[in-house]
Amino acid sequence: MSTQPQPWQLHHVAVVVRDMDKAIQHYTTLGLCPAGSFRTFTASFPATYRGRSVTVELKGAMARMGEARLELFEAVRGDNPYWDFLQKKGEGMHHLAFTVANLEAEVERVGRQGTGVLMRGQAGKVSFAYLDTAGTGGAYIELMQTG
Repeated sequence: MSTQPQPWQLHHVAVVVRDMDKAIQHYTTLGLCPAGSFRTFTASFPATYRGRSVTVELKGAMARMGEARLELFEAVRGDNPYWDFLQKKGEGMHHLAFTVANLEAEVERVGRQGTGVLMRGQAGKVSFAYLDTAGTGGAYIELMQTG
């Protein structure tokens, strides 16, 4: 095990679902999250997705799982990575999200290593970048910075 500080801290695991209510019931019944622990929300925010300006609209739910969170996303409209993932792969784990101290520096660093950005934007006080990593490992990585 490395003793070096980890610059990325796990924030949440995100799963794309077709039916939010059914998914909440499923994860609650499994015992992954206690009954009544999911907080649901709707979101609409501008982003750049695959180089195009888009408005992402989705339904979401989140619940704590120890130190991290489980987030469920149901795409309301297409032209976003959640909708595209659902159409190509079906329901499943979409991304791992990590908080970082300096989003721009991390995006630049991974870019020098050949990893591109799939989607960028800001939702509330959170700036984010989805790294285009699904081709290796099957899931995207989201980097987030609050501020």
